[in-house]
Amino acid sequence: MPLLKLEPSKRARSARRVICVDDNEFVLEILRWYLESLGYVVTRCTSGKHAIRALEHELPDAVILDFEMPEMDGGKVALAMKERAPQVPIVMFSGTMNVPQQTLDLIDRFVSKDEANAFALLAENLDLVLTQIKKRQPAARSSQKRNSVA
Repeated sequence: MPLLKLEPSKRARSARRVICVDDNEFVLEILRWYLESLGYVVTRCTSGKHAIRALEHELPDAVILDFEMPEMDGGKVALAMKERAPQVPIVMFSGTMNVPQQTLDLIDRFVSKDEANAFALLAENLDLVLTQIKKRQPAARSSQKRNSVA
C-alpha cells in the first residue's frame, strides 16, 4: 500500500506552532532544527518584545522561553504573555536554576539547558504541556517535584 503524502500546506495547518524565545541565536537555530524535525512550526524570537509581538500576531500552541535575557527577562515576558493569552503553555528552557518563584508560578514547565539530553527533555515537556487536559499547575524544575526544590 502506498504511503499517503500530505501537501506542505496541509501539513503546516495541522502542525503545532511554537514560539521559541532566546537571546542566543545559536540556541534558537538548534531549537528550530530539532523541533521542526519533530513536526513543529517554529517562530524564533531573539527578544521578549519580539516574542510578545509574535504572540499578538498569531497565537501559538506553546512558547519555549529563556529566563536570562537583556531588556526583559523571562519572568517579565511570561507575565506579558499570560496577560495576553493565559491558555498558551510556557516551557522555560534556561541555563540558570535561579528563577524566582513568581516566574515559576507563571510557567508550566522548567527544563535546564544543563540537563543531559536537554533538547529531548525539552521536547518531552513540550509534548506534556500540549497534551495535558487538567488544570495548569505551577512549574517544577525539570522532572523534579516542587517539594524537592529549595
